[in-house]
Amino acid sequence: MVAQVDVVIVGGGVAGLATATMLGRQGLSCVVVERARTLGGRAATSLRDGFHMNLGGHALYRGGPAERLLGDLGVPYRGAPPATGAGVAVVAGTSHVLPTGLGTLLKTGLFGARGKLEYGRLLTRLPKLDLRPLETVSLSRWLDETLADANVRATVEALVRLSTYAHAPERVSAAAAIRQLRLAAKHGVLYLDGGWQTLVDGLATVATRSGVRIATAGAVEEVSPETGGWRVQTATGERWRARSVVLAVGPKAAHKMVVGPASAMLDVWASACVPARAACLDLGLRTLPRPATTFALGVDAPLYFSVHSNAARLAPGGHAMIHAMKYLSPDDDGSADGHARELDSWLDLCQPGWRDALVTRRYLPDMIATNDIVRVSDGGGGGAGARPGPSVPCADGLFVVGDWVGSEGMLVDASLASAAEAARLVAFEAGAGRTLRAAG
Repeated sequence: MVAQVDVVIVGGGVAGLATATMLGRQGLSCVVVERARTLGGRAATSLRDGFHMNLGGHALYRGGPAERLLGDLGVPYRGAPPATGAGVAVVAGTSHVLPTGLGTLLKTGLFGARGKLEYGRLLTRLPKLDLRPLETVSLSRWLDETLADANVRATVEALVRLSTYAHAPERVSAAAAIRQLRLAAKHGVLYLDGGWQTLVDGLATVATRSGVRIATAGAVEEVSPETGGWRVQTATGERWRARSVVLAVGPKAAHKMVVGPASAMLDVWASACVPARAACLDLGLRTLPRPATTFALGVDAPLYFSVHSNAARLAPGGHAMIHAMKYLSPDDDGSADGHARELDSWLDLCQPGWRDALVTRRYLPDMIATNDIVRVSDGGGGGAGARPGPSVPCADGLFVVGDWVGSEGMLVDASLASAAEAARLVAFEAGAGRTLRAAG
C-alpha cells in the first residue's frame, strides 16, 4: 500500500524536523522518515553514567538564524555561555592568555610588541571591514596579504578553526570566515543544558503538535519521480507518494537515494563538497584536576579543549564533562590511533592527571562537523557560485536542506536557514498547485 501525503521529509535531524514543523503549520500533511531508531543525527546526545555527551563539542551561536528560528518555533532550551577571558592559547607546549579582545591582548605573552600592535589593529578593523572584495579570496591569501607577524596569523587561523570547525585556510572563503568571527565576537555561543538532544526533543514535540508524523527505523532506499510528484520507499517496505520531497541528509546520501535525472545534479553537488572533519574525544571526569583551565586552543596545532559542564548542566554534581578535538584538514588521512594519542597528550597538557579521574570516555575518530565548508570557490556564500539549493534544478518538488545548503550561515545556522527557505518554497508550490486545481 502506498500512503499519500503532501510532503515527505527524509532525515530526522534538526533541519528535517524544523522543515516539517513549518510545513505542518501551513496545513500540509507531512511525514518525517528517519533511518535510525532515534532522532537527531549529529545533534543526538547520549547519557552515559550520568553525563550528557554530545557527539563532540557543540555550541549554539547566538544572534544567528538557528537561534531566531528556534525561538519562532517555540523550541525551549536553556544554557549559558562559556567563561570569556579565561581561555589559553598553546604554542610549543606553553600556555598564554588567549587574546579575544583588547583587554586580554594586553595580558598575553603570545605576541611581542609589534605583534600586539598588529593584532590590535586587526581587532579594530574586522567589525567594519568591507567583505565584498573578499568573497572569492581564500583565508590563507588574505592573511598573507594582511598580516606580517607569524604568531598573529596562526592565532587568527586558530580562531577561525574554532568558529567554523574548518582546518582549511587555503580553501575557506576569507569573507565567510570573517563573518563567523564577527558573529562569535558580537553575540557569543551557548553550551546547552542536557546537550543538543534538548533541541531535537523540542523540535520533535513542536513537529508532532503541528500534525507531522514521524517514522523512525526506516532507511529510505529510493526516491523516484513519477507523474505529479515523487515516490519514496524504505528498506522496511513502507512507501509514500508526495507532491514534494525534502532531503534533510548529507550530500552523498541524497545522491545515493535519488533515481532519475536529479541524481546527476546531486552527484555534482556531493563531489564538490569539502567536509569539515574532527577527531573527537569526549570525557566524563569525577573531578577536574586543574579547575582553572576550562578552555584551551592550539595555535601551532589544530587542537581544542573545553569544559562544557562549566557552563551547562551536563554532568552529575561535582563532576566534569569535557570535550577535546583535533580539527582535521580535508587531506588528512592520518591514523585514528595516531590522532587518539595526540588528543591524550593534549589532555595531559590541559588537565594533567585526567586519567585518574576518568569515569567514561568516547573517541570518535572522524566526525563530520559540517558537510561542506564555505569554500572560496562558492563566492563566500554570497556570490554567483553560492552553495546549492534548496531547490534541485530540473526536479520539480525535490529540495535539499542541511549545513551544506544555501547562502546563509554555517553549521546549524546553515541547516535551519535552508530549512526555512525550503519550507517557504514547498508551501508556495503547494499553494500554487491548489490554486490551479481549484481554477481547473
